[in-house]
Amino acid sequence: MTSTQYKVDSERALEECTLYLSSCCTFKGDGKDAWIFDVDDTLLSLVPYYKKHHFGGEKLNMTSLEAWMRESKAPALQHTMKLFHEIKSSGLKIFLISSRRECLRTHTVDNLIKVGYHGWTNLI
Repeated sequence: MTSTQYKVDSERALEECTLYLSSCCTFKGDGKDAWIFDVDDTLLSLVPYYKKHHFGGEKLNMTSLEAWMRESKAPALQHTMKLFHEIKSSGLKIFLISSRRECLRTHTVDNLIKVGYHGWTNLI
């Protein structure tokens, strides 16, 4: 998220996903077809938090990280958002997974909606 190479790598990875969706997948259309996204560092970027804490130069403080998550200010990863909306428009169900604690669910949902993710089937 902070370098040109990161952006190039992200674009390339999403091109592969789009190619896979358009040429390799055969969906049955029976309502059971789905796509799964992880939340952190796939849909939402934690880079602003890690940048503030010297990119790992400080020992990870989960209390501090969770306080930052409660602010619901993690930015969307734009290339992934584009893929998210392409998949959603194709009619696939979208499931989100997260390793965040349950007490952060409301903040996570608020953050996702605030930056433009909506219409997923479930957040697990």
